[in-house]
Amino acid sequence: MQALGDFFAVEFYGPGNAEGLPDQWPRNVLELRDVSEVPEGWVLMSRAQYQAHVEGLRPAYDAATSGAALESARARKNAEIDRKTEALLAQGFEFPPGSGVRASMSLEAQAKMLAIFTVRDEPETVYPVEWNSLDDGATITLPDSATVRGFVLTAVGTARAIIDGGTAVKNLVRAAQTPEDVEAIVDPR
Repeated sequence: MQALGDFFAVEFYGPGNAEGLPDQWPRNVLELRDVSEVPEGWVLMSRAQYQAHVEGLRPAYDAATSGAALESARARKNAEIDRKTEALLAQGFEFPPGSGVRASMSLEAQAKMLAIFTVRDEPETVYPVEWNSLDDGATITLPDSATVRGFVLTAVGTARAIIDGGTAVKNLVRAAQTPEDVEAIVDPR
């Protein structure tokens, strides 16, 4: 005769569960005092049946959880890459190149750049255009349409290089096959 505590009521995850675990992996397990205590939809199993059931599913569970670990590592690394991209964009861009003066690439600055770029060749545009540096410590003078074009294209080129650099690192993350491979990736920007 089996003793109390030798029986379990087991609730399984079921097909298509959000966790990606094997369908018959135990979700909840209750040790029973009486076999009549099995909740509706749960399965009664002896201790030996339960242990054999779990061990039989162990390879599928390990595969599912290692996949989850890989996706989790990828999500963490991609968030790290995004933070670095944002930090680099917040540093603005240098104009004129080699001057040491940096201009903002904030959303507000981008809207202003688009506006001046759009009207740069209109006869009503008054030159020179004065642009504050990122730290407000200097003024960038844009004397004509060609300089406005160069200013905006320098901003776009700088942003594109930062974003493309992040994409290249994210491509390494996508190609990584293990959480350890993901963690070993270094963003060189």
